[in-house]
Amino acid sequence: MKRQVIITFFLIATTFSAFASDKVDEVLSKLSHAQEESDRVHIISFDLWNLDDPRIECELVKRLSSETTQEAYYVAQYLAKKGNKKALEILNRNNSGYPISSWQWSYTLKEFGRYKFVPAIPILIESLDAASLNVVNEACKALQAFFPDSPATFQSLEEMKGYFMKRYNESKQVAPPVCFYMQALAPICR
Repeated sequence: MKRQVIITFFLIATTFSAFASDKVDEVLSKLSHAQEESDRVHIISFDLWNLDDPRIECELVKRLSSETTQEAYYVAQYLAKKGNKKALEILNRNNSGYPISSWQWSYTLKEFGRYKFVPAIPILIESLDAASLNVVNEACKALQAFFPDSPATFQSLEEMKGYFMKRYNESKQVAPPVCFYMQALAPICR
């Protein structure tokens, strides 16, 4: 009985893996043939978003750019989720230029904190003044990742902003910031 369960599990896993591989091939083909930016944005942000395959990363690394289009944003954001340093740099540099919602931008702020992307700290501090509470919340969480001994709550946004600005300025005086990336950069694609 135990052996039969193991064999069944193996067959299901193998079938799923083959299905997932076919799905990736199909979606990447769809992406390469899409003529309109809106179609490519949809493919990247919906069809590819939750798929995890090195072929996707390789294709999107080729498409990574400094443009401030929706497509460029979603390409960079997908790669930022994987810890790609260049994608994080581009997102940080183009921080207010993308035609995306504040809700979507909050996910980018989350990645800055997740990968402790030090050059984004000024943007995170500036984001504490945002009108969108989801942006403020993610900026605060990201800053707390950089400064884990920070208070859990603050009396006001001004107090929070002042605290993180002070901590950031102190960290610059002590030593140059060190950036730790928790995952390897995007794979080398040939």
